[in-house]
Amino acid sequence: EPVLDGIESELGRATGLAAGMLLDWLRTAAEVAGAWPPLSDETAKLRERLSVMFDVAAERVEEAFVVATKACDSRREEMFLKFADSFEAMELAHRSEGSAPLKSRLLDGQEVVVAEIAQGLKDRCSAPDLADALSAAASLAPWATKLADRPQLHEPVAVGVQALVARVDGAVANPLPAGRGIDLERALDAAVDADAAVALLPAGLRADPPLAIRVARLCVQAQVAELQRIVEPGAKINVDTALKCLAILGKAIRVSGSTVDHATGDFLTGSFADALFGLLVSPDCNQDAARSSDLAQAMDRVLEGSGRPSIAAELDSTKAPAEHLRKSQAEVAKESGMDPRLFASALSASVPLWPPAGKRAAFRDAMAGVLTAAELKLREACRKAATAAVASQRHGDQKVKALFAFAEEVSKTQQKLVELSAVPFSVPDFRSAMSQVIVDVCLTHTEQELAKEKGLSPDAVLCGLQQTADAWGGLPQDDVDYGQRLDAVLEQVRSRMSAAYEKSMESGDASRMDKLRTFAQKFDKIGEAFGARFASGGLLAEN
Repeated sequence: EPVLDGIESELGRATGLAAGMLLDWLRTAAEVAGAWPPLSDETAKLRERLSVMFDVAAERVEEAFVVATKACDSRREEMFLKFADSFEAMELAHRSEGSAPLKSRLLDGQEVVVAEIAQGLKDRCSAPDLADALSAAASLAPWATKLADRPQLHEPVAVGVQALVARVDGAVANPLPAGRGIDLERALDAAVDADAAVALLPAGLRADPPLAIRVARLCVQAQVAELQRIVEPGAKINVDTALKCLAILGKAIRVSGSTVDHATGDFLTGSFADALFGLLVSPDCNQDAARSSDLAQAMDRVLEGSGRPSIAAELDSTKAPAEHLRKSQAEVAKESGMDPRLFASALSASVPLWPPAGKRAAFRDAMAGVLTAAELKLREACRKAATAAVASQRHGDQKVKALFAFAEEVSKTQQKLVELSAVPFSVPDFRSAMSQVIVDVCLTHTEQELAKEKGLSPDAVLCGLQQTADAWGGLPQDDVDYGQRLDAVLEQVRSRMSAAYEKSMESGDASRMDKLRTFAQKFDKIGEAFGARFASGGLLAEN
């Protein structure tokens, strides 16, 4: 009874089963039981009690063996298997009939555990979150060093690893838009941990290439797609999103053990860099412009080792011309009161600093936009000045002259900027723009004057034609509309002049004829500026 009490006490422990001590107690009990009187009621009770203890001991050993198996504790597993050998011999000596041999039950339980682990690995491979699936492979780490001696585990583990590889490859082949719905950074970390475990497996069970490299491909693919979306035409670059994408992209490239691929490098140094430089010259991105250096440094970390020039260094070289460009933008953005001198000064200051900026489409486009806006401002100012000059019959108006001087200065400066750019960009023709405005205003004024049936002012007609002639040389040679309008005006002047001269001759009004001849002389002189459009012989010869 004291021996059985000791066995019950050992079996009653919640944890830490002492298998060796239990085996000694059971052996002692079995030996003593052999000397008990066979027909005694007390013996029957003790034998029944001992049989129960054999059953409970077997259950406790099975439980402990499962724990050891799940923990890959080979030492304890071996200990329990040896325990089973001795236990079976004692059990048979005690009772001829019993449950299945303990050792067989332990090995069966081991197979169940292996099946559960393999199934768990496969089940977790299909987890909604890719990082959770990858963590399943990382859980193999405790098993890894034991698998070489456990061939029965190879097949189910190999199936699980291949299922995980298929899951990752499927995500690479058919990614969600820009990797959305997947915590790619967490997945990459999980893949690194998974590789650390899988690398310890026997050669035939490893993933080749490693899981981290496969996930890195997905990360690169997804981050580049997101960065491309950020810089789509019309989209405003989100600096925080871009920085996060670049951080994950750089991490993925480092994990893959390589440098940025050619296509990704071209994108980053091309259209994405242009968007970055665009922050410096975008009028409504002042806060983001201050963070452009952060983006450039993040790009350099991604491009490290690729042999490509530093984006941060290039950015620094463009900050000075960007400042002058923003000053020009500020002037042309004014609804009124633009200062032509400040604009021209900022534009001229950009010239010696322009070469590095001129390499970037963002700067070229911004400069083209500034010049186009300046042209519109110039057209507006010129129309006002020309309208006032022709209305007051002021030939050689000082405001018009000042505007022409401004146009000439800006034209020379913009030509230098184009020549210093890596790729030529379109710029407005300021002289032509002013000439078009002046010709339009003056022809309109002359057409309105000639439309009068009575009260026509010859001086107003001559003034309009003179100012038209002054600006005529600046028009594009292929400008058909103004040519047709001029032809109609000249023909109308001839017609009105001829009719008036004939009428004066009929009435014998010599004074009137002298005035008409004086008008014809001035008209012919002005007409010389129109070249072939002016009839040979002139108005005076006709009359």
